[in-house]
Amino acid sequence: DHPERHNPAAGLKTLRITKKDRLPVEPFTIQEGERIIAESHAEFGLAHGNYEEFRFFTGLRQSEQIALQVGDCDLLKGKIRIARARVLGRDKDRTKTREDREIILCGRALDVLRRQLALRQQLSAAGRLGHELVFFQADGAPIDDLSYPYDRWRFIMNKTRIRYREPYNARHTYISWRLMSGHNVLLVAKEDGHS
Repeated sequence: DHPERHNPAAGLKTLRITKKDRLPVEPFTIQEGERIIAESHAEFGLAHGNYEEFRFFTGLRQSEQIALQVGDCDLLKGKIRIARARVLGRDKDRTKTREDREIILCGRALDVLRRQLALRQQLSAAGRLGHELVFFQADGAPIDDLSYPYDRWRFIMNKTRIRYREPYNARHTYISWRLMSGHNVLLVAKEDGHS
C-alpha cells in the first residue's frame, strides 16, 4: 500500500515500552530478602538456596548467573568475572551490555560461592555433573532456561506472603543496598554492568 516506504513495517503503529510503562524499581527490605533466602534453602535445598542467596548479594542478572562457570571464579581474590549469559537455553559469549566485568564479592557472597563450589565438588565426585557451571538444579543438571528458578520464586513468594515482585528485583535490591551503605556510584555501575 505504501511503495514509497523502503520498509513497510516501519510505518506500522506499534506498542513500545517506554520508561513510563516499565514497572517501578521495588527493592526488597533486608528482612524480606533474608526470608526469601531462608525459605528457598528450606524448601528446595542447598543448590537452589545458594542460587537465590548469591543473587541477592551480587546483583547478577539471572542470565549471567546461570552461565557462570568455575573458571570465572577466583576465591583467592574474592572476585568473579562476568563474560557470558544464557538466554532461552542458548549460551552467549557476551553479556547484555557486551562488556565483560569483574565483581569483587562481599563476604556473604564469597561464603555462598564456597558452599556452592563444595556442593559442586560432591556432585562431580559422584559423577552427576557434566558441565563447568557453578549453579545447577538439585540433581546436577544445568539450568537451561529461567522457568526453573521462576517457578520456585513464585512458590516462595506465595508461601512467605511477601508482596510479589519479579526476581529481577533481587538485583535492584543488592544495588540499592550498596548505594544506601555509601559505595561509590561509579564502582557500583561498573561492577553491575550499568551504562
